[in-house]
Amino acid sequence: MHVWQGKNSWFAMTYVFSSVLNQAFKGGGAYTYRTGDPWRSMNAEQQAKLVEDWYWRSGESVTDTRYPYIRDFVRKGIA
Repeated sequence: MHVWQGKNSWFAMTYVFSSVLNQAFKGGGAYTYRTGDPWRSMNAEQQAKLVEDWYWRSGESVTDTRYPYIRDFVRKGIA
């Protein structure tokens, strides 16, 4: 996911700064997300965790509540 973020961000290293800052200031909370929140309001770690959870927990289910993020942002390359 972080490679995708680097490729699809306006500046390739944007996700690195987001990751470092959020991990430094939020610790484990940097990964906590809520489905329904806007994609662009999530930090790099939240986006990566959401995609990881969709892949591993739901088995890439198109009925999973995380799937709209995959369909509408990840697959379209919208960071």
